[in-house]
Amino acid sequence: MLKNLLNTAISLIFKPSEAWKELNKKQKEAHDSFLSEYVYPFMGMIILAAFLGAFFTGKERDLQIALKESIIVLLSVFGGFFLASYLVNEVWHHILHRETNIKLCQRFVGYSSSLLYCLNIVLSLLPEFFFLRFLVIYTFRSYFNVITFIARFERMFPFNVPIFFIYNGNIIPTAAGNG
Repeated sequence: MLKNLLNTAISLIFKPSEAWKELNKKQKEAHDSFLSEYVYPFMGMIILAAFLGAFFTGKERDLQIALKESIIVLLSVFGGFFLASYLVNEVWHHILHRETNIKLCQRFVGYSSSLLYCLNIVLSLLPEFFFLRFLVIYTFRSYFNVITFIARFERMFPFNVPIFFIYNGNIIPTAAGNG
């Protein structure tokens, strides 16, 4: 399971278009298995890295501080995932005029957050590499470009055709047109 998780994350970061094509083939798998085999183990690694990072890289090796840090990271990672999924679902429904699909949005947020999850792990263990935080800008820029590209495409083709947009390594399953 861990090997599959790491292979998927590395593939999403370094070969995104191939990885999204492969994930599109596996789209039929159960949503619960996606959460339990990809998202939750990744979050567990982030929380473990936060605990170890706070315990070993802090000024003092204090168990209480490490536990507090890991609880804060637990809340932020889980809350961030579900909040981002909800917001993407709302954008999906209200701006792109699609039927709500929270499971699809959770899948999109979970897989597209792989870079952020890996950065959280690395920066928790090695805080000296703070300059890696600038990679987050790449993620936000790509989401903005995907949404503007979909909006332009829908104005050009007002009919209903199922398509997949692959842009900067992110795939958004949608249908052209408002149909």
